Amino acid sequence: MGPENLLGFALGEWQSARVSVIQLKQIRKDNKWRLKHAFFADMGGFVLRTGDGVRFFLDTKHIHWLLDHQAISMAQFEEHFLLDPKAIDDRNKSDVFVRVIAVGQALWFCVNIIARDIRRMPITTLEITTIGIIIDSVLVYYFWKDKPADVQRMEVVNIQMTISELLLLEENEAVRTQAYFRTPLNFASRKVWSMSLIYIYGMNMLKGILVVGLFYGDRGIRKMQADVQKRREMLANPDPLEGNACLKDRVVHMFWTLAMKLMNNSLENDPNLDVSLVFLLGVPCFAAYTVIRAYILVEDVIAFPALPPDVYRTVDWWGLLPHIT
Repeated sequence: MGPENLLGFALGEWQSARVSVIQLKQIRKDNKWRLKHAFFADMGGFVLRTGDGVRFFLDTKHIHWLLDHQAISMAQFEEHFLLDPKAIDDRNKSDVFVRVIAVGQALWFCVNIIARDIRRMPITTLEITTIGIIIDSVLVYYFWKDKPADVQRMEVVNIQMTISELLLLEENEAVRTQAYFRTPLNFASRKVWSMSLIYIYGMNMLKGILVVGLFYGDRGIRKMQADVQKRREMLANPDPLEGNACLKDRVVHMFWTLAMKLMNNSLENDPNLDVSLVFLLGVPCFAAYTVIRAYILVEDVIAFPALPPDVYRTVDWWGLLPHIT
């Protein structure tokens, strides 16, 4: 996977958090709900516990729905959700100073490469590839600068309503009674941002290839052999009345199943992760991009034996400083 996919995912999370900040600002008429709170919510920092003991995670859209339907009061919101930013920082396992050092080292690497090019010193293709990765990484750091990392302690919010009473607050009966895939408030929050959807779809593609290849290869071969044997038996004893109809139904079913799987490649077939036909047109482009990325990395490694000896030379920064005589 290329770093651009992670950048797209980070952009989608930042976009979701930013929309949450704007919406709650319109409701509360203040700026107390910040990006740091929104990121903390979307990464599973808040857990709702109903009166009958049902627990599930809350994201920003859940919180907005609870406020909009008065399932929680403003007093409860301020007590449980408007955490002190320092309290969120205390749960953050990644220090800001560490992030700054990481970005500084990456940028210093870019400065060295530019300086070597100015001094007409040789540069490897691997270093050029690394610069592209660094640019994407710096942008990811920017979009995630307010996002805590590896938070393990969550904020539990208790309400008196049971889960049945909570769901009855939704006016649309068809929406509240539909099956959910993640939380009972799935209907309130399952809009997936386009950049995040691209990242999830691509990762599911790679996971499917790896799982099938590594864990189900032998099983798949046995199933294929069984299907071949079954077809041989059908050809040996054909049914003249149903043969054509069965063949037509199997072909239609095969293409329909393939189309449905391409439009939703999630393991649980979450309908909120459906993609459009226009999106599917970009799948070959994504596959080509992945192959090109792999080729570039392989080419970078293959080029090592042909590198000139002075490729390991570095810029003499002290020699560039003016000398006082």
